[in-house]
Amino acid sequence: MQNLSRANYLVIFCGVVMVWVAAERIVNAQPLLVQLEAERSVFYRDEGVRYSVFYDSTQSRLPGCNFGFSGQTVQLLRNGRIIHEETLGPVSMTIAKRISDRNYASFGGAMPFQFPDKDIDVKDAYQLRVTCGNHVSPPTKAFHIEPWSEPVDGLQVLIRPFKTEFKVGEPIRVEVTMRNRGSRPRLCPVPLDDGRPLNFWKLQPHWLDSRPYPDEDEMYERSLKVLKPGESRRATLTLNHFRGTGVNQGLMFGSREGTYQVWFSVFFEQEEEDVPAKYRTNLWRADLSTNIIELVVRK
Repeated sequence: MQNLSRANYLVIFCGVVMVWVAAERIVNAQPLLVQLEAERSVFYRDEGVRYSVFYDSTQSRLPGCNFGFSGQTVQLLRNGRIIHEETLGPVSMTIAKRISDRNYASFGGAMPFQFPDKDIDVKDAYQLRVTCGNHVSPPTKAFHIEPWSEPVDGLQVLIRPFKTEFKVGEPIRVEVTMRNRGSRPRLCPVPLDDGRPLNFWKLQPHWLDSRPYPDEDEMYERSLKVLKPGESRRATLTLNHFRGTGVNQGLMFGSREGTYQVWFSVFFEQEEEDVPAKYRTNLWRADLSTNIIELVVRK
């Protein structure tokens, strides 16, 4: 998973501190501009976006704006409405850039996506906008956010509850989908709904399946299946079988009213010599996390 800091970011190369600057041509001259680093229309939910802010240095100083130091914010818009805003600066330096025969000062930043998964709809249009003092930049090109996390060695896993509110003791079921977005087949621990616990899957945080696990002789045969590029595997899992550990010690999942925020981690990190030879071809050996879901249990 890719982590983005809220702070404006710097690149350090050979001991020289540099600020990343977008190379796109700015056609319509504006005193204040923001542009996305990546020319993409869709981003993953855990990816965030990187951007550059430009200020026309030939302009008189904007009221309330000390570019690169104070008075700036970056806004995340959803369908034209502000849903998140962060203060920018100060940065260690800005860089001069001449674009379209105009002189600009610039610095770069990163905006993580920090809102609940339930609010993510790939149809929504997102944009960034920057303010400096009383001046507001034009918004960036629109982009979209999908609920999937960034692929790990080609694989992604998404969980979706059939509903989000339950009564104490009611079966809590979720749909789990694993897909291969890579370029080659992967032998991986796919989701199964055969009534037994999943090897190489863990419900986070602090939950373990209470049912007996298959012994090692059948663990690989049952758990590892090939997903070709573009293929997916789907299963329905019941969460009530999970018993709490740590802060949830002694609880069965859903046995107490409250709000549960959970996700699955999927992993396969066995040493190669510990895996039977017939399972080593195209074997996926990594660790990924799904999206986080929120479930409410009431009396």
